[in-house]
Amino acid sequence: MYKVLKNESDFDDWIRVLPDEVSAISTQTAVKNSLKAILQTFDTAYGKERRIEADLGGFAIVLFGDRTEVSEQEKNVLKYFNLNADEYEYEEIYKQKEPECTVEVTFRLYLCSSDYAVQVVRVLKKENENG
Repeated sequence: MYKVLKNESDFDDWIRVLPDEVSAISTQTAVKNSLKAILQTFDTAYGKERRIEADLGGFAIVLFGDRTEVSEQEKNVLKYFNLNADEYEYEEIYKQKEPECTVEVTFRLYLCSSDYAVQVVRVLKKENENG
């Protein structure tokens, strides 16, 4: 599954109805603040009403679900923009340990051109080892 966020307003609307798979976005302050700051940067630099298909700027896409689904969605996004998985501008990783799993949120910024970027946010749950 995925959610495209073109501006801060999209984020504010989505955070009210987040699926359980991405609850870490609202419960981890650093994750929430990072995503919000990215969208604010797009809004400030390129306008809140920009059309992600036709205008400059970019957007964030949150990928979630099982590992296979997230991986497939990421491949589709990268293929669409003709990007290579290991050629991102920066990466941030946040981890939150929960009773039965660890939630890992990875931010990767891909530059498509000098004035267009895609912020890929992967949310994965990994089962904790019993020990």
